[in-house]
Amino acid sequence: MNWPLFVLIIIIIALVVIAVIIIRKFPALAILDVDNIPGEKESRFKKDIIKKRLDRDLSRWSGFFGRISLFLKKNFSDPLYRAYDNLKRQRRRARQKKKPTISERRERIQELFLSAKDNLEKEELELAEEALIEVISLESKNLNAFLLLADVYREGKRWAEAHSTLEHALKIYRSLKWSYAENPDISRQKIYFELALISKNLGADLESFDEIQEALELEPNNPRYLDLAVELSLAVNQVAAAKSFVSRLKQVNPENAKVSEWEQMFVLAGEMASAQAGEKSSVASEVLEKLQLPLDKDKQRTTPGTPDPQEGSEPGTPNPS
Repeated sequence: MNWPLFVLIIIIIALVVIAVIIIRKFPALAILDVDNIPGEKESRFKKDIIKKRLDRDLSRWSGFFGRISLFLKKNFSDPLYRAYDNLKRQRRRARQKKKPTISERRERIQELFLSAKDNLEKEELELAEEALIEVISLESKNLNAFLLLADVYREGKRWAEAHSTLEHALKIYRSLKWSYAENPDISRQKIYFELALISKNLGADLESFDEIQEALELEPNNPRYLDLAVELSLAVNQVAAAKSFVSRLKQVNPENAKVSEWEQMFVLAGEMASAQAGEKSSVASEVLEKLQLPLDKDKQRTTPGTPDPQEGSEPGTPNPS
């Protein structure tokens, strides 16, 4: 129930009652015979009568509303305040409660990890997310939790959240690099590779191309990285870089079927470019030949010592006609 609204309604009712009382008492004052009362006493007499009647009526109604207010306070307000104080005391005790020990916290984190992995396999992504967020609340720099959380977001095709989670994981790795130096399952190049895959799904090919190059700087001969680098190079029209990545991929993984396909594609692209260049050259030659013919005629006309067949013979030379 909305108690402030209820109290406001009570106050409005009280004011209405008071106004009704005042309006009802004015007729009594109107019939009061004050003709025989001196002028100075008349005003004071009216005021005394009104004041006494108002005080009497108000005391009666104020007593009534006072009893209502006391009843409400006793039965509603006081229990609410007691409940509120009880909640504050419980919250204070919860804050002062003893924190879990390191071993208890580790056990809880292991339980949450098992739950998250199990829910991820069952595709219960919301439950897996909740478990991993609780792990992060217990250990804010748990890199494994962030990496697994990115997998959860990726499974749910929440690409933007997966990308931001991996970016934060990369920052944690840089700050705690010594902790994972001997762990082959966690490396900066793997995080960059995952970022490149997610950026590709977001349609950010340029960003993805930059991220895969970061991964290749750390691990230059990884076939998976080179394969993705070729695709992204072609997507951003970096043909020279694509050829270089294909060459490196052929050295480290010659059995990759894509290598021959890409090489054939490059050959065909080169032949098409040569054919287009040849066509352009042929057209340009024909245009030049067409332009050259009138230019030669103009040169013959303007060459000194060469008579123009359209002009007459020089003076003193007989006309052959």
